[in-house]
Amino acid sequence: MTKARRDLTRAKWPFLALTIMVALGVAALTSMYGGYANLQEAMVTTYDAHEFHDGLIEFTPRNATDLPGLGAVEGIRLWEPRLVIELPARFGEGKAPVMARLVSLPGNIDTLSYRQGGEPGAGTVVAESGFAAHHGLKVGDAVTFQTPNGARTMPIAGIATSPEYLWPAKTSQEHMPDVLRRWGVMWTSLDDVRSLVGTPSAVNQVVLKAQDNSSVTSVLAGAKTALGNTSVFRVETRDVQASNVVLVLMVNALDQMALILPLLFLSIVGLSTYVLLTRLVHQQRASIGLLRALGYSPASILFHYLTYAPLIAGAGTLVGFVAGYALSFYVTGIFGSYASLTDVPVRLRWDLLVVGLGIALAFATLASIMPAWKAARLRPSESMRPPAPSTPRHAPSPRSVLPLSIRLGIRNVARNPRRAVLTTLGVALAVSVLVVPQGILDSLDHVVEDAIVRVQKADEFLVLQRPTPVSVIEAAAGTPGVASIEPVVQLQSNLLQGGKTRDITIMGQRPQNDLVLLFDASGDRVRTAPNGIILSRVFERGGYRVGDQVGLYGESLPIVAFVQTSGTTGFVTLETAQKWANIGDAATLVYVVWTPDASNEVVNAALAQKLPIGATQDVQQAIDDSRSMLRLYYGFILLILAFGIIIAGAIVFNTVTINVLEESRDFATLRTMGVGTMTLIGITTTETLLLALPGAIIGLGMGALLTKYFVGVFTSDLFVLDMYVTPGTYALALLAGILAALVSQVPSLRWVARLDLAKATRERAT
Repeated sequence: MTKARRDLTRAKWPFLALTIMVALGVAALTSMYGGYANLQEAMVTTYDAHEFHDGLIEFTPRNATDLPGLGAVEGIRLWEPRLVIELPARFGEGKAPVMARLVSLPGNIDTLSYRQGGEPGAGTVVAESGFAAHHGLKVGDAVTFQTPNGARTMPIAGIATSPEYLWPAKTSQEHMPDVLRRWGVMWTSLDDVRSLVGTPSAVNQVVLKAQDNSSVTSVLAGAKTALGNTSVFRVETRDVQASNVVLVLMVNALDQMALILPLLFLSIVGLSTYVLLTRLVHQQRASIGLLRALGYSPASILFHYLTYAPLIAGAGTLVGFVAGYALSFYVTGIFGSYASLTDVPVRLRWDLLVVGLGIALAFATLASIMPAWKAARLRPSESMRPPAPSTPRHAPSPRSVLPLSIRLGIRNVARNPRRAVLTTLGVALAVSVLVVPQGILDSLDHVVEDAIVRVQKADEFLVLQRPTPVSVIEAAAGTPGVASIEPVVQLQSNLLQGGKTRDITIMGQRPQNDLVLLFDASGDRVRTAPNGIILSRVFERGGYRVGDQVGLYGESLPIVAFVQTSGTTGFVTLETAQKWANIGDAATLVYVVWTPDASNEVVNAALAQKLPIGATQDVQQAIDDSRSMLRLYYGFILLILAFGIIIAGAIVFNTVTINVLEESRDFATLRTMGVGTMTLIGITTTETLLLALPGAIIGLGMGALLTKYFVGVFTSDLFVLDMYVTPGTYALALLAGILAALVSQVPSLRWVARLDLAKATRERAT
């Protein structure tokens, strides 16, 4: 242990850098996987405590007394009928209307957790907490609903969360927080919901809990048959429920990153440990020979060099676990702040300490076995004789016009190719670690630009209270401040292919529509056609192909193209969507372009006199909200970037420092010969640049490959994320890698400048 302590003291900075890298790997594991475990536990606890439904069946409205006894269907544990409607709502003067989804109060399924107030009495409502927070609503505020029988005002009695709406998702297509600008959820008594729409005894949905989660599909099939297949138009399991889909995808992305990144960091630790110990053994050949000559066995030499692994892994794991637990509050908060999860636990998970220590110890030990084994096999006579220097076949000529510092730098690189390769690889790894997080950010920004900004040419969407004739909509195009107007039909349905169904949002628009553009993967414009359907690229990722036949509303249509847009969306002609919706020549949504000098408030007020507007959506606000939504990823990825910067600095520092320390005796000899300090700096800088520049270039390629992989992790059933790395990211990573290599020389060169020349010369001579 005495020799180990001396080695650690002499090479304290490289060993400290390795310890920091271990700490970063374990901190990444503890913070990210800990955050995932915290969120997963909160989701499961909330779902169980509030009896989140396993399945939902929606059907044409009917009297509750006409429902069959679903309790007799095999596999159903609980079931409840309910009435769900959507009505325009306002919260005070001057505020834009929104569409409110009114749900009859639950009984034993999808129970509410009240944040403020309590259960509503007759003529009052409960507002969903995310919706209330977005609009600044509180208990006692009045909500005015526009019903078929006129306006009706109801006060808010409570603000609550529901397992059905932990994430503000209207559909899997409309899941960004901007949906709260135009849509939200409220609950009131079944009688009040019925009175708002004038249906005294109607219900239109059934939610149910299965006795066994594995049998949900068969249970829903039995319930659908009992209700009458012809009247049912939507069947939904929890797996495809919009809020749950978004939450699961977000949390699972965190789960995958929590496993991959620590392994990447710790594999770099393993490589760095191997490099450090290999060079340490090379430097200590004479000492190893002396120890063997004094009677130390190969096993004792092997054990000595294997002791570094547990020291590095143990110290780094302890620091990383503490730091990771502190960071897990931040990671959990990033994701938890966007969901209505209450009391998310941030636990000290000791199992992660054990796993982190095991992984770190495994990487460090595996990396140290080869150098330790090599040291143990050295023979005393061989090890006490210094290795013969290798001479490069094309060594620079002494008569070269190049300065001495450059010539010697080139010689140092050429005479030790293995060290050159390891140094280049170290810089490459460092640069690749810098490219990845910034590359993911570039890709996220690009998907917003490509799937939203490039596509959306309208200034505003108007959600209509009811289907409105196209002739009425086109007449509204003459409203002052309106430059262009386009009718659209929006539908929610199930897409059928190969016996499997997927939720889909259908957008019916005219082929000549120039307010929402569609582009395929090659960037070519595509337009809706009466004999086919255009799908978002999410479906292509799911295995669908151009030419495949898909079923919708009893028809079979071929897929004609895939386009870059978020969510599970399909585009058909306006006439096709109108036929499916059975609304004649009418539309449910309107795209609007304003004139340059228009005031959107004035224009909307004028349009409200001509069209039954239920809600409005400013397209620029939607774009801004989408970018805001990406901050969820930004905060997480910036944490990764911070890890990457530190670990990249540690890699380069370790590599360059060891290079300088290996040449310390050569530098001492040169100094005794009168070579100045600036020449030594020039030699080291030349060598560093010769190795750092190709290493940084290789690192850019490695970073691109890693970015492509991690971008695939973020790609989900909500959107397809393509790798897009800007030239600026590559340039910044390249520059950062080279600068880090140059700065890393400073501590080592200061140490060389203070060398004891007499001692170093004696060591050189012996």
